[in-house]
Amino acid sequence: MNLRVVFDIGHGSNTWPPSKGVRLPDGTSFAEHAFNSAVALKAKELAEKQGFEVLFTQQPYSPEVKLGARCNWVNNEHKKKPIDCLVSFHANASGDSKASGWGVFHWYNSVKGKRLAELWVKYAKELLPIKPWGTGIWQCVPDTWSNFDIVRKPVMPCVLIEHFFFTNFDELRECNTPWFIGLAAEVTVRALCEYAGVAFRPADPVEEYKRIIQEHCKFDNPQGVWDVIEKYHPYPVGWLQKWADSYRK
Repeated sequence: MNLRVVFDIGHGSNTWPPSKGVRLPDGTSFAEHAFNSAVALKAKELAEKQGFEVLFTQQPYSPEVKLGARCNWVNNEHKKKPIDCLVSFHANASGDSKASGWGVFHWYNSVKGKRLAELWVKYAKELLPIKPWGTGIWQCVPDTWSNFDIVRKPVMPCVLIEHFFFTNFDELRECNTPWFIGLAAEVTVRALCEYAGVAFRPADPVEEYKRIIQEHCKFDNPQGVWDVIEKYHPYPVGWLQKWADSYRK
């Protein structure tokens, strides 16, 4: 089954400032839309390698298209040619600076939406270096705080992913990295592959070897480890493959 999937990039380049972002103590800032864009682009690249068709509700690193217009566009596009599911990419925020973890939302009575959310949680537990927020899986319920338009209004199964809390500065430093962004994209695409009943194909064998090595070695700062290795001791692909294969036995 080759999916036709929509990726919704949360917010826009004009939503931070004033909101949807945070200023750090060192004077730098984090814009949620930029993170959402990076994950969506990486996921699109990886999803297309699986043979999936990927559409965006709005362009990455661009001013926000209003949410209602995005929902209408998705439903109109679905009428032209059916869309199998929608994934909305986000990072979370809280007044509690200790709030942490990832979570995924689905519409409360959507069987297929719940299935996709459960698959996302399955791979998040396997790949992401942080723990879930609560159980990790959340329902969008009418007339509550979780009555999200992007999950409720589109006619196809939808999930909304909160990858981490950017108001938790320790978590922000760990997750706003190329390493985490790549893992987050892979979680989504692996979930989509199982949802579609197809085998996942890694975009880059080296990245797959690194993922397996990290899964077993659990480096505290994997991005830093690979940066140092690649700078001072670049290993041939075959060596990395042997290292990874040693954990598969």
